Amino acid sequence: MSAKRIVLAILGMALAVSVRADVMLVTGNDYPPFTDQDLPDGGLSTRLVQAAFAATGAMVEIHFQPWLRGYRATLNGDFAATFPYVHTDQRESEMVFSDPFMNVDTVIISRATQPLDYASVASLQGMALCRAQGWGLPAAIRDGIDAGIIEVVDAPQYTSCFRMLLAGRVDFLLSNNLQWEVQAQVNHLNPDDFHLATTPVQRSHHYLIAAKTPAGKAIIEQFNTGLARLKNNGDFGRIVRGYPTLWPEEAED
Repeated sequence: MSAKRIVLAILGMALAVSVRADVMLVTGNDYPPFTDQDLPDGGLSTRLVQAAFAATGAMVEIHFQPWLRGYRATLNGDFAATFPYVHTDQRESEMVFSDPFMNVDTVIISRATQPLDYASVASLQGMALCRAQGWGLPAAIRDGIDAGIIEVVDAPQYTSCFRMLLAGRVDFLLSNNLQWEVQAQVNHLNPDDFHLATTPVQRSHHYLIAAKTPAGKAIIEQFNTGLARLKNNGDFGRIVRGYPTLWPEEAED
């Protein structure tokens, strides 16, 4: 190898080291507007998480994997943390939770031709729910499943649930109040074909979660520090308001 090539190789190695991420995170696809690798910056949650770590001086590398695989990989230590997740008892037994960084209302989506309006679990008697693999369910829905009130049909991806709903294979799915229509639009479906229940099943929060290890606790503390800085200096609100998938009319200004 010539001296010139040796120098270039050394420079290339130095550059690779210099841009190596400080924090390796994993999230999943098919969850607009929060996470999907085809969305701007990988989704609103991805943009917020990156900004929070950047506020602490850390460079983040985001990987997209199937949700269950990414969760297990985080438990195994392959990634520092994963997001965005809602709280469940099982997750709390395995993971450390950050401060909440997004509030969402979980709502029922049904067919416009056969609308469902949620009053209580009893109002879903005999109905079939589509559950995407790796997705958690609100406590009230889990109780309804355990009591035999609700039937569950599993799907490999959240996209499949919309199509199964329109095909009549299930009666409802769960979504969120933050531009749920974006989820239908991203999947090339007509929002007018769906009915959004007015009463939420649950108000919940999105968290960054990490394995219950010293390293996991440290990464959560770092994220919490950065998140607090974003909120204190106003950047958090600017990021949310400026996200084009949520507020396209503002993004065009």
